[in-house]
Amino acid sequence: MESLFLATAPPLDLEWLAYESSAGLNNRPEKPSSTSPLDRQHVYAGDCRARTIAALSAAPYSRLANAVRSRYFTVPSSVDGFQIPVIEYSPFVSDRSSDATSGVVVFYIHGGGLC
Repeated sequence: MESLFLATAPPLDLEWLAYESSAGLNNRPEKPSSTSPLDRQHVYAGDCRARTIAALSAAPYSRLANAVRSRYFTVPSSVDGFQIPVIEYSPFVSDRSSDATSGVVVFYIHGGGLC
């Protein structure tokens, strides 16, 4: 089991590091140093929103923002009936008759915390 745990993180790919530098991703303003979880959550959420906007506004990938349909719903917890929020992402096809499904379903379970 010990072989599955890394004492230090592996080095990042050199091409990725070059991309970060060219895109200015390393030139971010310094974050406020706060120990308050509420303050850190707002900073984290802001960073996530900024990354999403940057990723979806890039010319080659902007079509991805319009190629996915989102459906929001909830499912009840079997323990206490709490309504667990779920987002279903599916390919957006304007002509539903040509919408072929691959039969593949991917589940991502978020453990909570920073939402």
